[in-house]
Order: sequence, then C-alpha cells, then structure tokens
Amino acid sequence: MHDITNKRPGWVWVISLFYVVSAVWTCIAWYMVASRGAPTPQAKAYFQSMTVLDYGLMIGQALITLSAAVALFLLRKAAYRLFCAALVIALISIAWHTLARGWVNVMQSIRGAVFGALMGIALLFAVCFYTGRLREQGKLR
Repeated sequence: MHDITNKRPGWVWVISLFYVVSAVWTCIAWYMVASRGAPTPQAKAYFQSMTVLDYGLMIGQALITLSAAVALFLLRKAAYRLFCAALVIALISIAWHTLARGWVNVMQSIRGAVFGALMGIALLFAVCFYTGRLREQGKLR
C-alpha cells in the first residue's frame, strides 16, 4: 500500500481540510440565515436586497475555492491558479459589496465579521503565495 502522507506537505493537509470544512460551514451558515433570518436588522435588509449577481459571485467563489482545495490536496498545478482566482473574485466581491451594497455597515453590525473577512483575505493571500512556491519547487504536477 502506498502511503500518501509522504507525498503531501503538512500544510497541504491543513489548507485543504480548512477550505473543505469552511465550504461546509458556509453552506450551513447561509441555510441558517435563509431559514431563521439574519442576525441583525442591517443584515436582514442586506440579504433581502441581494441580486443574482451577488449570489453568482458568492457561489462562484465558493466553488472555485473548494476546487482549489481539492486540486491542492491532489497536488495539481491548477491549485495555484484556482486559489488566485478565488482571491481576485473575493476582492472584486468585497469592492462591489462595499461600494454598491453597504457591506461594511452590515459587517460592523455583526460582532467579529469585519475581522473574519479581513483574515479570510489575508489567508487567501498566504495560500496563493504558498501554492506558488510549491509550484516553483515542482511539488505540484
């Protein structure tokens, strides 16, 4: 039997698991908001005003990030491009929601949400850098 743990650096396991768990948790959180309502009046108004474009950006980014996590676990070169694409979509989405939708006010109404969003972007930057290094080192095929 071939031991796959020797092929994957520890951070590959951590990053892949984190993004898979995050995708599942995001689906649960969105379900809870949809079924039980938003946690604050600002968030409720925000979610009720979401458009097809808003949902498309959100779902697109989630699918790309999940694909990137799977590609990284499989040690595929595509992981780097997929994580970078997820980062670009996240930045575009934040810019769109900040400028056109009042996202900052909503995020400030939910304790820890702004910090969480900033940490998510910082983490994606770090993962892009890490997967780029793995690609340069020839560890992704």
